[in-house]
Amino acid sequence: MKDRKHIPATLHAPPRASTLRLIRADGSVVPVDRAAGVHGPATEAEPAERQLPPPVSNSPQAIKPWPDFPLTAHPRRGWIKKIRGKQMGFGPLNDPYGAHERYQEYLAEQDAAIAGSAKPTPERVDGVERENFAASGLHPEGLTVRHIANAFVNHHKHRVEAGELQARSFADYMRATEIMVRCFGASTPVALLGPPHFTELRAKLAEQTKSPAKLNQLLVRIRSLFSYAVMEGLLKHKPAYGVAFRKPPKSAERKRRAERGEQMFTAAEIHRLLEHANPVMRAILFLGINCGFGNTDISTLRDCHITKDGTLINFPRSKTGIERTIPLWPETAEALRIARASRPAASMPDLEDRVFLTRFGKEWVKTTVKAHPDRATPAVSANNAISAEFAKLGVRAKLARIGGGPGSRGFYALRHTFRTVADECHDRPAIDRIMGHENSNDVSTAYREKIEVRRLVVVTDRVRQWLFAPTANNRSEPVDAAEVVG
Repeated sequence: MKDRKHIPATLHAPPRASTLRLIRADGSVVPVDRAAGVHGPATEAEPAERQLPPPVSNSPQAIKPWPDFPLTAHPRRGWIKKIRGKQMGFGPLNDPYGAHERYQEYLAEQDAAIAGSAKPTPERVDGVERENFAASGLHPEGLTVRHIANAFVNHHKHRVEAGELQARSFADYMRATEIMVRCFGASTPVALLGPPHFTELRAKLAEQTKSPAKLNQLLVRIRSLFSYAVMEGLLKHKPAYGVAFRKPPKSAERKRRAERGEQMFTAAEIHRLLEHANPVMRAILFLGINCGFGNTDISTLRDCHITKDGTLINFPRSKTGIERTIPLWPETAEALRIARASRPAASMPDLEDRVFLTRFGKEWVKTTVKAHPDRATPAVSANNAISAEFAKLGVRAKLARIGGGPGSRGFYALRHTFRTVADECHDRPAIDRIMGHENSNDVSTAYREKIEVRRLVVVTDRVRQWLFAPTANNRSEPVDAAEVVG
């Protein structure tokens, strides 16, 4: 708490005498006599019950005419407001009422510019009905980027808690929202956003990823944020995105795929990985090539998903909830038996039935969300131990294009390998059942109730034949099924 002698002299200068209208935070208009001072006694024009409260402290940053005064005291610049990331001054410290009037005029001018030079009315602030603010608990100064970002994040956070959204997908929403908040500024009124802002945002998003597919995902999530605000009644219509805020062309994704190379492993490379893997990683590798499992599938697999005889896995895909039925190879079943026998004790009760745990008894893939006082959105941290261990295994096996860098292959490339080899069976419904895919464009999907296990066995056996087929020169390309059988 600073002593009053350290406060600039301008704070104690008497205001000039005139009568103004004071616009309180609740929208009411009160006549104020400046000659009485900021905290002077009540006059005949202003009843005692309308007298302004005294300052809460002697600090220059805390001396305000009323608690909800929207401006902030600055020792040199007077009354300021941070708008779109920049500090704007609205008058000296000895004239708070004049500064407040200029601030209200500024908001009215911006509102009129957005509305096409229409005269602003007390019922509308920044293009949004005042009733919407009252219903949502927002201050009637204007809906800001921070408001819709927080509402959007909280909505998806509740979906995660209800089990409707995966933590990984929530992290993707968080990432897009954080980039938007940093680009626009948390205090920027949403009504001021236009094509130039979204053009700059798209450039920022493009800097965050080199993949056109991931860029498209970020753009879709930003659009969904404003769609959510419209559906919730926070906005009457979506902002004008402009022609530049559109998804990248398909040619960009094709060029990207050509640059990074094939995202799959040869049979010889998989054998080298198996030779250098420990019992746990060996079981994980077999699930990757036998079942087409990804990192999250490995981490969330439970004992109840494996049949008692160890020949089948019935495991809905965590990302989409689509049912999967997967026949297991004898090699996969044996590797699972060994890995489960050496499983460490779980660090938490809800992890006791997980098939795979780290040596510390924790999840292999975990995404956590924590509130941060200095950020507009919560902080998201992701830990993927499978990717880290697979990179180390690739180094021990001396394989190329593993461990990061352009065109590098991770554990998820085993899923690409499974699909590529399995497609030689020409039984897409059976392959989709194993992969957890669903062809929404095929009307027969709505009528197909089940797929016989024997068809699924044909698919997994085809991949097994490709992996364990004897070859004279250890060639890397998939072998023909006729060569294996004959």
